[in-house]
Amino acid sequence: MGAASHPVQLNVRGEHELVFTFENILLPDSNINEVASHGFVKYSIRQKADNPYGAVIHNRAGIYFDFNLPVMTNETWHTVGLPIVSGVFSANDENLMQLRVSPNPFADWFWVEIPEFASGVRRPLTLEVSDLTGRLFLKTNFENQRIRLERGALPAGMLLLHLRDASGSVLAIGRAVAR
Repeated sequence: MGAASHPVQLNVRGEHELVFTFENILLPDSNINEVASHGFVKYSIRQKADNPYGAVIHNRAGIYFDFNLPVMTNETWHTVGLPIVSGVFSANDENLMQLRVSPNPFADWFWVEIPEFASGVRRPLTLEVSDLTGRLFLKTNFENQRIRLERGALPAGMLLLHLRDASGSVLAIGRAVAR
């Protein structure tokens, strides 16, 4: 268990499930106080020693507010043998290709890759990197299946990646975390 925004209880349920419980957290609605409406947990889990090189470990969370249905987070995955998290995919964007980001989080540089790179899409392809407010920090040509990007002036925190075709349509999305 690492840091948490509020007092939290951690329980292990079965072999593959962690339950973080914030009793009486009483977060205000984001429309009333956006800054105070957030909570977080930070944790790490050591993988099994016998996981084979190249195996993919998936992770996803359901966030429950009161007695409502869960809000599902994006799915992350880690490929054994690659640094930290090797990708993020939003389940709400099932028709888009997946951008893989590695390492993620990153410090000085990161790779962006499209495993199922489509040869028939309209060129040129452009990769855009923006923050959560939509402020664009980087726009570059994406010519192959993989590109290495330097941190440069990218701010710390969550970054959104969009791959666009010549018409401006979004073909693929991803997320990266800059330390």
